[in-house]
Amino acid sequence: MSALDKFPSYKVVQESKKQCYPKPKDIQVTSIHAEVSLQALLDHTVERLFLVQKPVIDLLPEIELDKFILYSKWGFDGSSGHSPYKPTFCSPGSSDSAVFITSLVPLRLVNDDQIIRQNTRPASTRYCRPIKI
Repeated sequence: MSALDKFPSYKVVQESKKQCYPKPKDIQVTSIHAEVSLQALLDHTVERLFLVQKPVIDLLPEIELDKFILYSKWGFDGSSGHSPYKPTFCSPGSSDSAVFITSLVPLRLVNDDQIIRQNTRPASTRYCRPIKI
């Protein structure tokens, strides 16, 4: 078996990665911050969870499909003391040695009393979805 049979093409990987982000119109980036609207992030999170849980959701009766609740937590994380780096877009007197992030973590997707998806590692950074950096 060759590598071509084992791994997808770079183009397929690029397309898959694009699906992991909210729509570009919902993301705002400036020289000092990046953010996504909270509703767009929640909608995208639920879409991705539905995609992963499609076999389970397909078993639900149609009348139950409007009763989903996404439980999440959100919080902040700061980081400072980085090596000073002065890109051209920083204004005089500003510093980029500290970063502050607001993020959301999906905990559980339920339908009535049935758990559709449970986050087994809610403290993992793997599930943090940045709202604003």
